[in-house]
Amino acid sequence: DSAADAIAFYEKEYAPFPSRHLDIICPGSVNGPAHGSSAACNVITMFLGGRFEDQYRQLIAHEVAHQYWGNAIGLPRNSIGWVPVGLGLMMDEHYAVTRGLDATLGRKIMREFYFRAEKMGFDTTLSQPLEQPLQSPPPWSFGWNMSLMHGKGYAVCSLLRDLLGAEKFQGVIRKLIKEYSGGVIHDGDLIAACESALGKRLDWFTAEWVNGRATLDYAISAVNKSHDGWDVAVTRVGTAGFPVMVEVVT
Repeated sequence: DSAADAIAFYEKEYAPFPSRHLDIICPGSVNGPAHGSSAACNVITMFLGGRFEDQYRQLIAHEVAHQYWGNAIGLPRNSIGWVPVGLGLMMDEHYAVTRGLDATLGRKIMREFYFRAEKMGFDTTLSQPLEQPLQSPPPWSFGWNMSLMHGKGYAVCSLLRDLLGAEKFQGVIRKLIKEYSGGVIHDGDLIAACESALGKRLDWFTAEWVNGRATLDYAISAVNKSHDGWDVAVTRVGTAGFPVMVEVVT
């Protein structure tokens, strides 16, 4: 039922489901081996925050969204693959929010994988050849999958959505699914589609977030009493110049 609901949602929002077969592997028990045949859709059972039903539905939607990119659209062999994975994550988050599910936990988990890699000093450049992290010693030789493909891929796609607005970004996803079905998508294809929708060049964004390791960090640097209140200075302490919303709450 969860898979059928996710497929119906994606078909309405994006495009027809790109496969005639969906193979779901479910564990015989939480600590036992999984049972099933070849996996077109892997379902990982997780108990997080006590919201098992919500988490189950979101995981189903997550794996089904992967099929739009891994099944119908390929990626370069020596690529990190953050574009198809990141866009799949945008799709399953859109599903969760529309269906009234709590998507905050998933967002936090994805970002934390990326942040942890930065704190540990790993190279999080998305445009690096895949062979570099693959040939690295553990834990990076396997950790890059969640930290780059999923974690930073999600973060960068979220930033692009913030720049374009949710409606335009959903339009970009639809456009890419239609144009690259049966083909291969590159990092630059997503950036070019976003530039077209935005009407502006995003060279600065690519330099910082795809070809570089920018850090997004702002902080209150000074608080001074004025004649009618307080003067608060917010300073960019990170390397990224990404526009941010500043909210004052009393």
